[in-house]
Formats: sequence, structure tokens, C-alpha cells
Amino acid sequence: MFKPIRVGATIIFIASVVVVCICSFWLRNAILTIVFVIIELLAYAWYSISYIPYAHSLISKLSSKIIP
Repeated sequence: MFKPIRVGATIIFIASVVVVCICSFWLRNAILTIVFVIIELLAYAWYSISYIPYAHSLISKLSSKIIP
């Protein structure tokens, strides 16, 4: 969980869980809640991909080709 390749995804995931709770229960803003749920899912996917050998570098290379 705290390896250098996973720390960023872990921090983003935990922060987005907190922000989703704040946006949904305290602010009651559906749009912000959906945005942060999407961010949460992307962080979780990035964290999960880091466990597959060479998948992290493959996704990074593919995303750099798709998004210049």
C-alpha cells in the first residue's frame, strides 16, 4: 500500500472517499459527488493495475499515445 508506485493512488483514493462523503452528506451536491466517485474509481483502477507486472508501464505508454 505504501510502495512508491502505489502511494499516489492510495492518497488520491482516500482523499476522494472523504470528499465524496462530504459532497454527498454535507453539501448534498450530486454533480460533485459523481465527479469524485469517478476520480475514486480511476484511483482504485490505477492502484489495482500496479499489482500486475508491467501493466503500470503499459498503461502509461498507451495513455501517453492517446493523450499527447
